[in-house]
Amino acid sequence: MDRNIIQRILLGLFLVACIVIGVKKANFAEFGAPQTSTNKTEINSNVSSSRMTYGRFLEYLEMGWVKQVDLYDNSRNAIVLASSPELGNRPQAIRVEIPVGASQLIQKLKESNIDFDAHPVAKKNVFVTIASNLILPLIFIGGLIFFFQNSDNFAGNSGSSPMNLGKSPARFDQRPDTGISFDDIAGIDEAKAEFEEIVSF
Repeated sequence: MDRNIIQRILLGLFLVACIVIGVKKANFAEFGAPQTSTNKTEINSNVSSSRMTYGRFLEYLEMGWVKQVDLYDNSRNAIVLASSPELGNRPQAIRVEIPVGASQLIQKLKESNIDFDAHPVAKKNVFVTIASNLILPLIFIGGLIFFFQNSDNFAGNSGSSPMNLGKSPARFDQRPDTGISFDDIAGIDEAKAEFEEIVSF
């Protein structure tokens, strides 16, 4: 495979990843944006910084200090618009975590004539979910292909590969052809004769 093709594939995967991340952020921004209703004002789930316990929330409810309740995450979290002497008699948005099994909360809100609204969980796009789960493995596989392709090219050009670090390309030849024979080597004649006998043996 050509190196330019691999670079284009990796660039394409990177662009797809950027697009997927952009779409996800756009969806979250759309779902988190405050919406207005003709009957009442909807409280954005991101505007509240103060928190209140569920027991304290029930006390506020009995005192009549709760003005509006917006339920989120399948009624696991609520943003409560309340005003009390503790809060300076001005409405404030307070986040309350609803415990599991608090099924009578809706009934209490109805009995107290409190405006409330339950917001469904934002549905994620199936294509975005699949793409976000596949994009990182594809980039990883593309990087491996690119690495091995470069190692093959490097091995073809220089005779060694990055995968073979520490391995010498030199070969050992048991019968080298140097053009020099034993008779050409100077030395003591007796030692030379004895060595020739050993070699011949």
